[in-house]
Amino acid sequence: MKKAKSYKNKEYYLEVARKVFFSLGYKKTSLADIAQAARRAKTGIYYYFRSKSDIFQNIIEQEAKKVIKDLEQKLSVIDDPIEKVKFYFQFRLNHLKEATSYYAFLKKDVLEHLPLIEKIRERYEKIEKEILSSILSQGIKQGVFKDFDVEKVTEALAKLIRGIEIPHFIEDLHFSMEQEMMILIDIFVAGLRK
Repeated sequence: MKKAKSYKNKEYYLEVARKVFFSLGYKKTSLADIAQAARRAKTGIYYYFRSKSDIFQNIIEQEAKKVIKDLEQKLSVIDDPIEKVKFYFQFRLNHLKEATSYYAFLKKDVLEHLPLIEKIRERYEKIEKEILSSILSQGIKQGVFKDFDVEKVTEALAKLIRGIEIPHFIEDLHFSMEQEMMILIDIFVAGLRK
């Protein structure tokens, strides 16, 4: 019973911290601000987290887990590999839009947090590559896609997405990015088809 309560308290602190970061920005937020917003003693935060940076890392990891889980659930109901690839691109685009507006407080501090973000991103990018690789392999097995080196195509696609995401996150270029992504989806899918 104690473990469940402990988990709830940790989740509560993360939710409160997310709101405080959103309101004040990362740099201006202190642990005292988070404790005050949570209506708890600052020492309670240290029971779960070592620092403000640790809280931030937990928030980013929590969000990444949610995104992966959501992606996997939605892809599981799509049978056609072409539709799965298109959905994958669209999902990434929609997620980036949401993250860009939600994490606006990060834009000012993005360079300061880039090593931490990259570390987390690498871990979850590996999972996404496995998902994409699975979709591409399914398309080859079903005779929908040409026979190609799945690992190389997956890696190229991951780099393509990353090359589009980072500048658009920093510069907030929603409209042109959506058009660019839709063009890239069509080109990419056309290149895969048998």
